[in-house]
Amino acid sequence: MTLVLIINAPAKHGLQNTERLAMNATLKQAGKLLELAQQKELTDKELQTAICSGIITDVFEAAKAGSLDTTKRDGIRALLGLPLITPPILKPTITPYTFAVNCRPLPEMIGAGKYDWTNSEITEERFPIKGIGSRQVESALFHFGRYISSEDAIKEMDKEGYRPAATEELLAFGEHNPQVQREFPIVELGSTARVSGDRRGLYLDKYDSKRKLNLHWFDCDWGGYCRFLAVRK
Repeated sequence: MTLVLIINAPAKHGLQNTERLAMNATLKQAGKLLELAQQKELTDKELQTAICSGIITDVFEAAKAGSLDTTKRDGIRALLGLPLITPPILKPTITPYTFAVNCRPLPEMIGAGKYDWTNSEITEERFPIKGIGSRQVESALFHFGRYISSEDAIKEMDKEGYRPAATEELLAFGEHNPQVQREFPIVELGSTARVSGDRRGLYLDKYDSKRKLNLHWFDCDWGGYCRFLAVRK
């Protein structure tokens, strides 16, 4: 899937600061839309069909008018012939994992995971590895089966005696359990950094058959298909 953006800047005077800020915000939002399309594994043709349908434009128009009611999402999905959103479950599904965390420099830990693609914004300055040597961790994947914010996910982990995993723990999980991220995204919420002004963190995902190490937006809500890596306190 390919996204092409063409931006015409004033030829003589360049962009003013406010225009640059607006453009940066627009590009970040466009990137988020593209990431959502990639998560759904849309082909170029399917993406074009979605754009040409006019439905996306209708959503934008409703958002602009202030009439976009997210509480009626199931009704919209029914009109589109989609299954209803999975109803909330009372308690999260917790799948235990035990593995070794061998703390090394970030590039070495990423290399050990043998990912097909890694976001270039993941740097040692932003996501330093904490600790030295090797240790065993008792961890778990939390599955909430519903939309949930990062803060609420952390609160639910805490109730069960867990904390959100950090960078080195997610990378160790990916190294020892490389196939799991092909089933669903795996998120860590314990290590975040500012990237282009946004609070971002690491997560494991896939595109087609390729394994990805990418950055998420901490302040966005998560879909019911995501799993969250947590470590026993």
